[in-house]
Amino acid sequence: MKNLVLLLSVLMLILIPMAFIVGCQQQTEPPPTPLPTSQVEKHFNAGVELQEQGKLQEAISEYDEAIRLNPELTMAYNYRGVAYASLGQYERAIQDFNEAIRLNPEIALAYNNRGAAYAKLLQYERAIQDYDEAIRLNPKYAMAYSNRGGAYDSLSQYERAIQDYDQAIRLDPEYAMAYYNRGNTYLNLGQFERAIKDCNEAIRLSPKYAMAYANRAIAYTMLGMDAEAEQDVERAVELGFDRVILETQIEKVKKLR
Repeated sequence: MKNLVLLLSVLMLILIPMAFIVGCQQQTEPPPTPLPTSQVEKHFNAGVELQEQGKLQEAISEYDEAIRLNPELTMAYNYRGVAYASLGQYERAIQDFNEAIRLNPEIALAYNNRGAAYAKLLQYERAIQDYDEAIRLNPKYAMAYSNRGGAYDSLSQYERAIQDYDQAIRLDPEYAMAYYNRGNTYLNLGQFERAIKDCNEAIRLSPKYAMAYANRAIAYTMLGMDAEAEQDVERAVELGFDRVILETQIEKVKKLR
């Protein structure tokens, strides 16, 4: 089982997403002060639209201009930080989240996002500190619980991870990523039936969740259900998962059962 945990921990670096959010969360935060002028809004809104289209560098340019016009526009720093994180520029993302927090220390989503950036840099203890603060500021913050669970999982604190995923699901029963992440932890614990159950729920909620199919394929493989695993491999690949990576891991898992 130790070898399986080591193997899965490598795969989880590929599979476990640390979620970044932009602004669509239940939160209680005051509006930025001062409120943006129409010209600032024009650049900020253009950045949001470009970011939603995946045009991250162009979005960053718009946020740059919005911040030049209004250096205290808290959400522009947060959005730009998310864009940098999506480009893998986590240190620059953290700088922007730092500034958002400096301008508004009560903004829970900036702590959550900074925690996710720290997690991407494998600084899990710092990530947990930020998730703790996000949860303190917003006790109903399902994403922060799920993200903290991912950090605990990476530290092999599996029971604490499951507690956080359970809370995330209680707060938001439709949160597919929380089921997916809990399934990861059950894989690490060798509880393959539970892992499959959580992957099933993640897929029901998000039918194009490639990573959930990939994880379920691994769990099926450990249970000797190779036909089911092969179907999930094909579906994961259809949805964009790398075939070579997944099939290589499946073959390694077969040798462990």
